[in-house]
Amino acid sequence: MSSEQESGLFHPRPRELVVRDLVHRARRRLEGMDDAALEDVLEDALWHERKRLGRGSAEDPEHP
Repeated sequence: MSSEQESGLFHPRPRELVVRDLVHRARRRLEGMDDAALEDVLEDALWHERKRLGRGSAEDPEHP
């Protein structure tokens, strides 16, 4: 099996299945972290969100 087939790009799955799997993977990862590691991840997420909000809507790729 090629790497393209293994990646899921060869036969894309429905979006709701992809999102569900991402949520489950993220939940398992976060639940397995100690408090210090979880704090680092959340601080990083907040920093990136503040940076995104500071750019303004004209520069935000998620909201064209």
